[in-house]
Amino acid sequence: MWTQGGSNLCGCTSTATLHILRILLRKFPGSAVGGVDSGLGMFRSLLRGGLLLRTIAKELGGIRLQLTRQTDLLERLATLYIPPQAETTAATSRETGVSYLDPVEAGLVMDYVERTTQDTGRAPSEDEILTFLADEKTVDLQTRIHDRAARELERLGGTE
Repeated sequence: MWTQGGSNLCGCTSTATLHILRILLRKFPGSAVGGVDSGLGMFRSLLRGGLLLRTIAKELGGIRLQLTRQTDLLERLATLYIPPQAETTAATSRETGVSYLDPVEAGLVMDYVERTTQDTGRAPSEDEILTFLADEKTVDLQTRIHDRAARELERLGGTE
C-alpha cells in the first residue's frame, strides 16, 4: 500500500521502493496480477521514469563536483600567477596626485554640487552627479556638432 505521503511503498526509502518495484516487474511480467488488471504498464513507465531521474540526478551531482573542483583549481592558479591589484584610496590619490576625473569635469561637478546644495539644501547623490555629467557631455557634443556644421557652411559659402 502507498503511504499517506504518496511517494513511498510501505513507508520504505526510495531505493527500497525501486527495488521492490523491480522485483514485482520481474515476478509478474504480464499486464494482470491474479486476473485483475493492476496497471503494470503504468508501474513500468513510472519505474523507467524514476530510474531515468535517478541517473540524471547522479550525473548532475558529478557535474557539480567537477565544476567545484575546477573552480578551486582556477582560484589557486589566479592567486599564484596574478599579481595583487593596487588599491586606490583617497589617501593614495592625495599622496600621488592620481585622479581619474578630468579637471574640467571636476570644475563642472563642484559647481553643480554647490548650486544643488544651495537650491535644495542637500548634497546631490553620486547618481545625480553622474547624470549631470552625462547631460553636460551630450549638450557639449551637440554644441560642437552645430559649430562644426556652421563652420562648414561658412567654408562652403565663402568658396562659391
